[in-house]
Amino acid sequence: MRTQVQALAWQQVMKASRTPAVWVAVVGHLLALSFYVVAWGDGVSLVGARAPFDQFTTAYTSILVVLLPWVAARCLAVGTPGEVAIRAVLAGQRPLTIVFGATIGLALVLLAVIGTGLPIALLAQQTSTRSSWEVAHVVARLAGLAACLAPVSAAATLATGSRLWGLLLGIVAGGVLASAAPVGMVGSTMLWPVAVFATATVAGHADRRWRHLAE
Repeated sequence: MRTQVQALAWQQVMKASRTPAVWVAVVGHLLALSFYVVAWGDGVSLVGARAPFDQFTTAYTSILVVLLPWVAARCLAVGTPGEVAIRAVLAGQRPLTIVFGATIGLALVLLAVIGTGLPIALLAQQTSTRSSWEVAHVVARLAGLAACLAPVSAAATLATGSRLWGLLLGIVAGGVLASAAPVGMVGSTMLWPVAVFATATVAGHADRRWRHLAE
């Protein structure tokens, strides 16, 4: 099963790399972060006494809470139960394997999108008094958020059969998770177990609900 999951995850990554939404997301969030650093690198006075880097972290998170579910909804390789069943038949695998591989691949795509913003985050850190470790903590928390949003968006899309609902429910879930998880490594430590549990739950549910379609 491990080999099949790896192959399916790689197929998801390759499909996403050929989807314009990924490149639009990368360019769009880089431009948004760059504009924020140039325009408000010293902080926004209306936000009170919060440090500039803390304000940047909030802006970075807010952008990704909207952007990552959009990428997930646009790039998911199996958007309906029918597609899951067809892929399961063609690959000779259970729906669990198909959804598990697609979700892992989707998480890798979202992590790659986050990684492209790391240079801007480091630039924002250089203009503040924060250490490089704080950038690592921020990125680790956002990576945990991405790992959670992959199964959530996949589940919403498959359950409703609509990529639009996958986007909307993904944004809601992202906002809730971002608000609940503390800033820093503690938030990352909280999010990663949630991501593992959500991925396993979505794949298991797909197997129970749609296995008969692939038989």
